[in-house]
Amino acid sequence: MQADVERFLAQLFVDSTLREKFLLNPAKVAGDFGLSPAECEAVGKIPPQDLLVASRSYERKRLGKHAPARFKWLKHWAQHFFNRE
Repeated sequence: MQADVERFLAQLFVDSTLREKFLLNPAKVAGDFGLSPAECEAVGKIPPQDLLVASRSYERKRLGKHAPARFKWLKHWAQHFFNRE
């Protein structure tokens, strides 16, 4: 089922331990996740480099969404500092 494959891929993008295990034995890890033999074969054909690039890209996007909140205090400080004349 496509939804199962999508959930598995999403998990591969965010879970480095699962990704490492998958790269060592794709069919077993995909099967353990509950994918059918045909789905295991299909995801097993994903080039490792493509999986790593996609997971890094996804991680950057996830971190980017939270980056402004981490520096929100700096923005407020700068506005206060430069507007106090």
